[in-house]
Amino acid sequence: MPLEEPPPPREKAKAGPPTLAEWLDFFSRIFLRVLCDFYINYAFRGVDEDLLSEREVERLRMTDEERQRIAIPLAELSNQSKVMRKHGRMIVASGGAFDAVLAFGVWTARVNRIARKYKPRQPRVRVNERTGQTSSDGEYTTGANGGRVGEGFTIINPNT
Repeated sequence: MPLEEPPPPREKAKAGPPTLAEWLDFFSRIFLRVLCDFYINYAFRGVDEDLLSEREVERLRMTDEERQRIAIPLAELSNQSKVMRKHGRMIVASGGAFDAVLAFGVWTARVNRIARKYKPRQPRVRVNERTGQTSSDGEYTTGANGGRVGEGFTIINPNT
């Protein structure tokens, strides 16, 4: 559910501390988006995303007004801070690179999630704790020494 917002047009690389506008762009477009996406993924871990209604998905997105309300004070503070002025250019530049890596990670997660839907499922193997025998969703029988025999394979564990 990442918010797709294009970065501002690039000029040539700048030197010196970032401007207030650059800080505002960094906090609103990169920092808050990453933070919000992480929190949404954390809060909804294990929940099938298809269960959410369109209204709920829309309400999860941070509005532009909310983003500005959070980003403006952070940008102003960063613009006045000696540490942020000294290291700010590196932070802002790293933010763009981090955003690129994050976009790639989101894409790979989406590909894996879709691929997982269509891959054949492997039979689950269960071990009886009392007897040590294994069984699964397929046709298996117990072999010698507590192993399993199925699909032409015999597994023997001499320690049982």
